[in-house]
Amino acid sequence: AVGGAVLLALIVAAVAMLHHFWPFTEAAVKRELGDAASAKVSFTNIHDKYFPPGCVAEGVTFQRNSSGPPLITIRRLTIRSNLLGLLHHHVSLIRAEGAHANWQKAENDADPPSQPTVVDRLIADDAVLEIPRKASEGPLRFVFHKFQVSNLRGPGQSSFAAELENPLPHGELKVSGHFGPWNNAAPTKTALDGEYVLDHADLGV
Repeated sequence: AVGGAVLLALIVAAVAMLHHFWPFTEAAVKRELGDAASAKVSFTNIHDKYFPPGCVAEGVTFQRNSSGPPLITIRRLTIRSNLLGLLHHHVSLIRAEGAHANWQKAENDADPPSQPTVVDRLIADDAVLEIPRKASEGPLRFVFHKFQVSNLRGPGQSSFAAELENPLPHGELKVSGHFGPWNNAAPTKTALDGEYVLDHADLGV
């Protein structure tokens, strides 16, 4: 009987802790993503997942300029953590499916969060990045077959690896490397190193 009472108390304490530290409400996720991208975030729907803790959002839109195209759209965004991570602003995985990004000038008006959420792995396979050019030329379009970043916003350096279709010159590009720690005051001065291989390049373009 005593063991049962102790177990019940532990369950109640765990539920209370989850309720207090639960970061996956719609408002909290919008705020965290919006702060990270300096954009307003909206979903068509979102639902929690408790084992493992996290959430799945669909129809995700990051918007900076109300009159322009979205900064990012994502068909389905999965965020996964663990019980220890809930206590330390730590996410095990963010997976973005059907991501499409439009390159826009970074905005640095907002102060960085005092305790940013660390992401062990960000995966955005089959993502598309478009960089605007003259209207007559159309945007430069990069199609990422594979894209992954590790230790995003964590201490020290983050690592990245990608396989993509390079538009100019056209070819299959593989890149990998490291960046960081992130320089909030001057992002262009953030340390960066890496290597690349361009296969099947069409140098006649």
